[in-house]
Amino acid sequence: MSAIRFPQDAFQQTANAEVVSDLLIFQKKDRPEVLSEYPNWVSLGLTEDDLPINEYFLDHPDHVFGTLSTKSGPFGPDLAVLPGEKSLGELFSNITVPHVYAPSVRPVVIEDTEHPGAVPADPSLRDYSYGIIDGKLYYREGDTMYPPAVGATPEKRIRSMIDLASKMHKVIDLQMEDAEDQEVEAAQKELNSAYDTFVKSYDRINSTANGRAFSQDSDYFLICGLENLDAKGNFVSKADIFSKRTISPTKAAVHCETAEDAMVESFRSLGHIDLSFINDLLGWGENGKDKIVKDLSGVIYRNPSFDSSDWYDGWESSDQYLSGNVRILFGSTAKMGEGTNCQDRLIALHHLDAPWKPSDVGRILRTFKIKKNVEVTDNGKIII
Repeated sequence: MSAIRFPQDAFQQTANAEVVSDLLIFQKKDRPEVLSEYPNWVSLGLTEDDLPINEYFLDHPDHVFGTLSTKSGPFGPDLAVLPGEKSLGELFSNITVPHVYAPSVRPVVIEDTEHPGAVPADPSLRDYSYGIIDGKLYYREGDTMYPPAVGATPEKRIRSMIDLASKMHKVIDLQMEDAEDQEVEAAQKELNSAYDTFVKSYDRINSTANGRAFSQDSDYFLICGLENLDAKGNFVSKADIFSKRTISPTKAAVHCETAEDAMVESFRSLGHIDLSFINDLLGWGENGKDKIVKDLSGVIYRNPSFDSSDWYDGWESSDQYLSGNVRILFGSTAKMGEGTNCQDRLIALHHLDAPWKPSDVGRILRTFKIKKNVEVTDNGKIII
């Protein structure tokens, strides 16, 4: 449906990485199709600098959120996207993705010789599913639905399993909406009753006869999950959904007991460390930020390269702080402030993984008896 290429600094703050990334938007087709030719977005074209790029971005240059450029890569020149003057929010506002939520439109063939009685599909009936419309059983396939050619007993099975699937969806939806326990329990009671009635009449859901009748329905494997089976496929017990909450909607934390838990919640909710957010979760009051910094000593560090006059800004986890170019981690007094505890940073740097040991360099020099200047690069390569 659409694609967007982000500038290389789009995830700098959240992931501490400079990487060009794409957002791809797809829409699932109702059924597989055999294409006579491939669309252009599966092919590569060339930029003005003869670098490969997807044809889609050549046809839609406004979907590149930045300026195409070149950079030196490990295997030669590589494509880069430099950030522009506009924010990502402004760029997104100018992008329209047509028909993302609209159903695909295909001509409806009412006179279906293979399925007599075919009519336009009811929008309330999911694709590849059985449904009861005006008391009559139909099966939807694409934009049409038709009465399935089944006997009287299989039709009764299908109607009962449609009811089971509906009641199961109700229990799931109530849990997703975080409904009250009484509502969920009432829906579970209805599901229990419907299941027990079904089993008395038609055996377990996973039986061969029921599979033969309902396996073409998109909900078949969902309702099969109502039964716990052993390794041989024999019934063991009812699933937890009959008696327990099996789905918990995502809830934002409103309170944390420890600074560590609040830090994790800050990462989960915001993608970075925010001392004000952490302090609100802890409820530690006016001087809470200082206590947080003390409690998380050795776990978080303030990056001296962060341009802010507020000392409580620019805090990072130890992993993030010690990644990238470590040469700038020590700053000037103007940047770091008087009284900065450099010993903390020394301890942090002590835990960096070095690609070589000083003794290795000495051993190499002794072995080759070379008395020239030796340069050791960042990746541990020794240049003589």
